[in-house]
Amino acid sequence: LLVVGSSLMVYSGFRFADYAHRQGKPVLAINHGVTRADHLLELKIEGECGAILERLLTLAVRQPD
Repeated sequence: LLVVGSSLMVYSGFRFADYAHRQGKPVLAINHGVTRADHLLELKIEGECGAILERLLTLAVRQPD
């Protein structure tokens, strides 16, 4: 599960991260600051979501040399 730009402080969002974690699925987040699910995260990237997603997409679709 990839969480982007949410603190997950509202249970309606947090429950997805909690469920994924309980099912043994990786939970990752791109966000500024603390999230309610920090203790569940396998990876957290702190920063501006748009810029980070753009960079990840560029790396993912990079053409081989």
